[in-house]
Amino acid sequence: MAFLHHYAESQGEDRVSGAMQNNSHSFKVNGSLLLIQKYQNNPDVLIFKDDGRIPKYKTNKSALILENRELFIHNDKTFKFLSEHYQITEDMRKDIDVIFGAGTEITNSLHLPFLSLYNTLYLCLDLDLGGIKTATSLINNLPSSMAIHFVIPNDVESRLKQVIDKCSPEYMQKIYNLDENMPQILLPCIRIIKKHNTILEQEAYLYGY
Repeated sequence: MAFLHHYAESQGEDRVSGAMQNNSHSFKVNGSLLLIQKYQNNPDVLIFKDDGRIPKYKTNKSALILENRELFIHNDKTFKFLSEHYQITEDMRKDIDVIFGAGTEITNSLHLPFLSLYNTLYLCLDLDLGGIKTATSLINNLPSSMAIHFVIPNDVESRLKQVIDKCSPEYMQKIYNLDENMPQILLPCIRIIKKHNTILEQEAYLYGY
């Protein structure tokens, strides 16, 4: 018992002390990174530390959050698609910052003060449970005065009809169990998934069907 007690105490209380016992992965990193890109510029890397300071960066009034690396790297194609199937036009592109969301990493609390600088956020996420949860976290933790849009392309139903693999009953039950108090802007996404019994990864937006 004495050995187990000593072992438990030796694992550390944070990432630094945990690293002394090769156990750093059990603790959250004391900071974060965001990749962000302006029209016709190379991406910038913003570093967020746990001191709460917001990195210096001249933001536009609007930002587009892309969950997937493929869409961020090929954001020329992404904007072309959005101009054809969503309300973001090519003319708007120069006034929108593009942020790589990296899945759920965008919801890191260190990012929230920076994201709060924007007037408008467009959330281009996977049309699935993960995308809904990421969007819910952002909506619930960012200022209510901010205009937040969940991107649903106007051809999404045609795309979903082409998906052969249907969601498992267990997965769909999680969709049906979503809180009735979900943000209103996410209800159309939930209804579409329920209607077609399938989901859509956003990489599909870059290609035809």
